[in-house]
Amino acid sequence: MATETKSPKRLSKTQWQALITEQQNSSATQAEFCRSKGLCLATFYNWKKAWQ
Repeated sequence: MATETKSPKRLSKTQWQALITEQQNSSATQAEFCRSKGLCLATFYNWKKAWQ
């Protein structure tokens, strides 16, 4: 049986901005938000820093 590797979905700049805004308007911590959305916390931090 072959092992199937699933590549991660790439998000656009606009999508990251929407996610950052969504997290800021929620009561969840950044870690909780990323876990719930299946996002890498380090990548979220990088995009947040670049956007602000």
